[in-house]
Amino acid sequence: WLNTASVAQISPFAFLAMPGTTAAEQKICADHWLTNRYTALFAQAKQLNFSYTTAEQAKKIKIGYLSADFRLHPLAFLVTELMEQHDRTQFEIIAFSYGVNDQSSARARLEKAFDQFYDIRHLSELDAAKKINACHIDLLVDLTGFTQTSRSGIAALRPAPINVNWLGFPGTMGEMVSGEMIKDKGAGKQPLFDYLISDAWITPPDSAPHYAEQLALLPHSYQANDSQRPLGKTPSRASCGLPEGAFVFCCFNQSFKISPDVFAVWLHLLKAAPNSVLWLLDCNRWAKQNLLGEAAACGIAPERLIFAPRLAIAEHLARHVHADLFLDTQPYNAHTTASDALWMGLPLLTCIGDTFSARVAASLLHTLNLIELITYSLQEYKNKALYFYNHPETLVAIKQKLRDNIAQSPLFDSTLFARSLEQRYHDMWHCYLDELKIAGSTKE
Repeated sequence: WLNTASVAQISPFAFLAMPGTTAAEQKICADHWLTNRYTALFAQAKQLNFSYTTAEQAKKIKIGYLSADFRLHPLAFLVTELMEQHDRTQFEIIAFSYGVNDQSSARARLEKAFDQFYDIRHLSELDAAKKINACHIDLLVDLTGFTQTSRSGIAALRPAPINVNWLGFPGTMGEMVSGEMIKDKGAGKQPLFDYLISDAWITPPDSAPHYAEQLALLPHSYQANDSQRPLGKTPSRASCGLPEGAFVFCCFNQSFKISPDVFAVWLHLLKAAPNSVLWLLDCNRWAKQNLLGEAAACGIAPERLIFAPRLAIAEHLARHVHADLFLDTQPYNAHTTASDALWMGLPLLTCIGDTFSARVAASLLHTLNLIELITYSLQEYKNKALYFYNHPETLVAIKQKLRDNIAQSPLFDSTLFARSLEQRYHDMWHCYLDELKIAGSTKE
């Protein structure tokens, strides 16, 4: 039905976590969502016909970052140091925030990190677009995308000449495919975003047809990271509800990422590893009841599943020390949660998939030179997890390798990441200028 029903209204964000979906199907879902909800905005963009400043090539490139999450939020834990490290001799960095101001230290640090910080949460899409255009933004980078707080309609109005999809939404944001667009544009396809920032592990060459955007590949992982993560005092094992001497499998992902197939593997591990527990994030009572119910149906005692309450980020990071192995989810991996675990020296075992959201953890592990933690089937994933349980000396060696690699890896080097990202921004901008020259010479 997804291939034929152009009126489908499945959220692309929810679709990312549906087991068995392919990158091709995710693009169809995004195309339908965009076409059904953004057609009027695309038409309005043509009427507005914003003008852009395309002065000399030597000018500073103005980067506008659009987000709902400039606050105490996982995104802030990824990008803040990047904003501080941007080269101000070549770029001007401007924030357009449409989320709440939580008055946190994370928000204060972000406001200081940008050259200009605008709170646009009370502006309409049109007024927000006018504000962005008035700031003469060259590249508008959407850090939220089709997530729950999306306002990507602002980007649809084209207040900047180049739209970039990065970090918030792990997948394509689609292209318009309506009949009106077909009449107007021949092929009838207009992407919402010109570029998607990725890397070769997440989007290998053969995946390009499944993305509406041009792929702008970074040399290492696509994920920025902050080496100044806050860290609280290490809690006692008992205060975390963890039994002494038990092997702790953990997953601090949100519960919507836990698929039946993956949870079945986890329950098998608990059966095969009698001196083990599974440490999960307590997301809500319904998820907790469902997980405990499924475990009970498989003969797993309820005390084998331990639910960690939500804590402030510093305290949450501090408790990672009590886990032995992080078990990743599929088809929607741990993303910020994965880099949190790795930063804290906790090995993460992933099963790589075929979609963007299913390949992020593998990208992080590759960048850390820990490819031995990447598996290619749930059977291999299960076998390797059980091997680590039965051979703790191997896991100790991997933990030491992880600690050694953190200091040397590009994954947590914000300065190196900033230079790599800025090179992609330069490429995008100069490609745009070249296209303008070609268009100008054609008119002449």
